[in-house]
Amino acid sequence: MLFVVSAGNNAVNLDSSTNYPASFRTPNVITVAATDSSDAIASFSNYGRNSVDLGAPGVGILSTVPGNSYILASGTSMAAPHVSGAAALLLSACTLSTVELRSALLYNVDPIMGLASRTVSGGRLNVYKALRSCAPAMPTLALSTADAVLKATAGGASVKSTIAATPSSGLGGSMALSVAGLPAGVSAQLIPATIAPGGTASLVLTAAPSATLGAFQLSITGSIGTRSSKLTVALMVTPAPSSGRSEKSPSIVKRSGDATVTF
Repeated sequence: MLFVVSAGNNAVNLDSSTNYPASFRTPNVITVAATDSSDAIASFSNYGRNSVDLGAPGVGILSTVPGNSYILASGTSMAAPHVSGAAALLLSACTLSTVELRSALLYNVDPIMGLASRTVSGGRLNVYKALRSCAPAMPTLALSTADAVLKATAGGASVKSTIAATPSSGLGGSMALSVAGLPAGVSAQLIPATIAPGGTASLVLTAAPSATLGAFQLSITGSIGTRSSKLTVALMVTPAPSSGRSEKSPSIVKRSGDATVTF
């Protein structure tokens, strides 16, 4: 079992001034110093180039207190739980021995100048890097469309857009599609309603004569198991030319790259 312990809050060098359990140098103990939001070692934190393993956030950390409340607290006792949580996360994704778990945390830190001569690893905890060192690549899930803006006419013909699912290794099964944000009087069909990664579907929108006019944002979601991806597209519903009504078209600002439209 890996024991994660705080270095202590006396601003002393544990290489020359022991403080237990932080000073136990065994393969199943990892000792944690406190860092602040600027990635500097906290003024109160104990340190040691040969005795303190790494740093983790320990200044102004939001934590619980008795009485169903919260406080901002500082100390190496606030830093150590970050490493404990990281260790638990790694074990949830990777099969590691105690020594391997300790190494994954120590050798995947972010190098920090202020910790270079004050800790064994010379760095601050990086949970993502540690996880990526042992876990397989996370499969991606993404939807896209070439149509950032869809235009429908009340009582007019249906409009169609092609929704594509990005191919991804590691994701099997079908992606269930759904659409939300439709204004009153506008119906949507996704054909088909499920697609495999790499496949496409047609989004068909039909506006009834009584459809609400204006500009709207539709949210299209694709889900495989517990993973999901969301795509936002704009919909403009305009009156039929023969209606005799004069409507001012809404102004549209396109933001390139993610098919999002702001009105």
